[in-house]
Amino acid sequence: PIIVYPLFKISCMDEADAEYIRRTREAWFGKKLEDMAPKGEAFMATCQSFGASLDAIAGHVAANGTDSVFIAGDAPCHVDTAIASTLILTIKVIGEENELAKVIMGHEWAAKYIQAMSKWT
Repeated sequence: PIIVYPLFKISCMDEADAEYIRRTREAWFGKKLEDMAPKGEAFMATCQSFGASLDAIAGHVAANGTDSVFIAGDAPCHVDTAIASTLILTIKVIGEENELAKVIMGHEWAAKYIQAMSKWT
């Protein structure tokens, strides 16, 4: 939900496109696009929860060895492309100054992971 409105703002190609996306998504979710992202304490809790999720992934990766970065071991696999693209998209859409982006970029494993995946992104 954090990236829904920023993504909407940068991806609509024209007024008809924007109107259609807004109308259909607001009907699906039952609220305005601008209101989907958590605010205040709820946003901070979301950031903490996301950091905990990164910790969990890092724990799985560590089971592959202390120098491992990728999910399945020494080389990236399909799930690595999905996770890396989600992390990178989130940072690009919300901006590096957003607290969630700072959580991602400041996470030890995630920072190494994004760097390792950068040759494919």
